[in-house]
Amino acid sequence: MKQTLPLLVALTLASQAVAQCSVDSTFAQSGPGLYPQGPMSPDCDLLASKTVVGITDTTIANPLGGGDEVTVYLTGIRINAILGLPAGLTLETDVMDSADEEGQWGYWYNSGSVPEQNSALGCGHVVGSTADWEAAAGGGPNNDGVYPLEFTIDAYVESTDNALLNQFLQPQWLSALGDLGPGAFVVFDTLVILPGFNTIAASIIGADNADAGSSYIYSTDAIGDTYDWTVTNGTIVSGQGTDSIEVVWDVTGQVAVNAINNACSGADTLDVTVINTAMAEASRTRTVVFPNPSEGLFHVLLPDDGSVDVRILDMNGSVVRTERSSGRRSLQVDLRNTPTGMYILELRSATGVARECLVRN
Repeated sequence: MKQTLPLLVALTLASQAVAQCSVDSTFAQSGPGLYPQGPMSPDCDLLASKTVVGITDTTIANPLGGGDEVTVYLTGIRINAILGLPAGLTLETDVMDSADEEGQWGYWYNSGSVPEQNSALGCGHVVGSTADWEAAAGGGPNNDGVYPLEFTIDAYVESTDNALLNQFLQPQWLSALGDLGPGAFVVFDTLVILPGFNTIAASIIGADNADAGSSYIYSTDAIGDTYDWTVTNGTIVSGQGTDSIEVVWDVTGQVAVNAINNACSGADTLDVTVINTAMAEASRTRTVVFPNPSEGLFHVLLPDDGSVDVRILDMNGSVVRTERSSGRRSLQVDLRNTPTGMYILELRSATGVARECLVRN
């Protein structure tokens, strides 16, 4: 294929490509090649990406003989082939919209004009479904998750600095030059897919000893898009779906999180021991107490208007106050004349016994 597209058109095609890889411009001055150097592995977008840096010129022995060297000016590159990809995984680039039969992954063209050019800068990635990546994990020639890759790279020859050679040379791809040139060249790389590649580290940060009825903050250091929290024997007051939640504990229980970042996930659990669990039984009604903590006045919303025996106990189990509520859906508990600290509100009705922790500030 001859280079017939003006630079502006080529850049327009590149900008229209629907690609998910990102060009890392920090490699712009790194010389021709695929960057970063070293193995590539799938990320949480199920992409294994490389930044592509083009080549502007190279020096070869004069194919016409004479022992001198010739500078060959190259204005674009393309990928002719890739060998070694696991089944189900494919290569895509940010210039796929410029692809044709000769360049199925598109073309990267340098900016500027010969001989003063700036290397083309683009990107490519290996992509596949979660199932494809998982099937390839731990495979490869040595069953260690390492896949050697070979990229056949072609470059477009615009001209040389040898006037005589230019008379024989038409602008064309290196692979078409035959005996007049070195042909396309091979770049070796490595794709590493280890089992658990889509697992992210997650740990819960927060108290593992708590007071019944008090609220505690739990967070995770996992980097995720969404967070799913579950709490056993406690209530999530706020924060569900974020990286931090507030929990009010009833009895000894557990907090767990599952952090999700696209195709990756990570989970952790934390066992929490709640003090005075013997008094904070799991059997509960839909009783609501507010405010809690309080300076001494607590409002209690009862689940029904039946007869309820109310007892207030201190943390030693001694009864501080008793009363009976009948035909009311709410009551007020006054602890303003009691010392600050924690108390147990016990409600006995025909439907059972419920206990809530009160915090007197």
